[in-house]
Amino acid sequence: MEEVFDLFDGKVFVNVELKAPRSDEYMAMYDHKKTMYAVYNLVTRSNMHGKFLISSFCPYILQAAEEVRNENIGQTSHFDIIYLYNPENTPLPDPDVYTAYGDGVNVSANHISQEVVDNCRRKGKKVGVWIRTKDFHENDDFYNDME
Repeated sequence: MEEVFDLFDGKVFVNVELKAPRSDEYMAMYDHKKTMYAVYNLVTRSNMHGKFLISSFCPYILQAAEEVRNENIGQTSHFDIIYLYNPENTPLPDPDVYTAYGDGVNVSANHISQEVVDNCRRKGKKVGVWIRTKDFHENDDFYNDME
C-alpha cells in the first residue's frame, strides 16, 4: 500500500479495502484495531488524508475503523467508511441495518435496486456497486451487450 501511495503521490483517491481471515482460528488471532491503526499511520506518513476511504466486508474491521476515526477526530481530516455487502451473493440485510453505520455502502450489482439507493439517500449514505468477474461472465447477455 505504501508503494501505491508513493506511486500516485496523492493524485488519485484510493479505496483501501481491508480483508480479514476467513477461518475462525485465524480470526481469533487477528487484531482488527491494530491493522486499522497500521493503515491510518501509513496514511498519515504518506500525507493521504482526504484522499482515501476504508471499505470491507468484515464488520469487525469496519468497527475498528469507526473507533480509530473517532479517536482521531480533529487531528487529521475525515475519512469515509464504506460497508461492503453481499459476499458470495448473499441477500442484503434489512435497510435499517445496511444504513445504520459508516458513510455508505457498496452493494453487489446483483442486489442493487432503486429501493436500495432511495433507502441510502434518505439516510444520507453514499452508494456504490461492485461486481464479481464470475457474475459478469456467467451472464452472457450482459457480457455480449458490453462488447
